[in-house]
Amino acid sequence: MRLWVTIILAALVGCGEDPRTLTRDDVSGIPAGDAVGAQFSGEYLIASNKIGGCHCRAGSCATLVGLTGIPLEVTQTEGVLQMTVSTSTAVAQGGVNADGSYTLGSVLEDPDNIQYALVTGRFTLSGGTPNTMTGAQEVTVHSPIYDCDIRSSFISMYVGPLAAAADVAHTAASSGGAGGAFGLVGVSANATR
Repeated sequence: MRLWVTIILAALVGCGEDPRTLTRDDVSGIPAGDAVGAQFSGEYLIASNKIGGCHCRAGSCATLVGLTGIPLEVTQTEGVLQMTVSTSTAVAQGGVNADGSYTLGSVLEDPDNIQYALVTGRFTLSGGTPNTMTGAQEVTVHSPIYDCDIRSSFISMYVGPLAAAADVAHTAASSGGAGGAFGLVGVSANATR
């Protein structure tokens, strides 16, 4: 059985600096932004995903890897933004601003799997159409095997509108991950615990 630690994206901060431990309060109640419309909505595909910092109280940071080829589904309604990942059942919610900056939070609280994620980033547009979405994430995971604080960063490419991108999402989703808050950081197939 593969265990996927669920993470989306995180900050590129100085080496040797441990990520902070997040709580429910850190990732809940994120307000809407000032964006209008739905121009950032669509399907994005993770092209690059790197762990920038990790501290584990249980488990090993050396066994964690950033996953790529994972589709992100982004839904914007004015200044409210939601993001889901094909490898997860959790939803990140928060706000997006007219300049493309966003902040999202996610909570997963199962008896043996508690995860808090905070994601910040920016969308870029080309001719009024989304081009890329970059992000930085902090994640805290409490489970019997992994008890870790992790920072990661990602770059994703716009694939298309949600309906047009469904085939790409289905193909990518069938090749990776299972369960968890976001599923963008997983346990290496070669890892030994």
